Amino acid sequence: MQQVKRTHAVRCPVCGRGRVIDAAASVDPGRLRLYGPEHADKAELFSKCPKCGLQIGISFEKTGYP
Repeated sequence: MQQVKRTHAVRCPVCGRGRVIDAAASVDPGRLRLYGPEHADKAELFSKCPKCGLQIGISFEKTGYP
């Protein structure tokens, strides 16, 4: 398996310290949405913040592509 070399850390929207996920450098950060527990119903994926321990919701804004 080949490792992705160019990534950037996506931090927890609640505490700002925890590294919730790594995103490829080519990912448009404007499409990425992170939600705290109070807005979890809007999320498509979930991860746990390693610093504050809260469940973080993740979704991607749709593009104009089919």
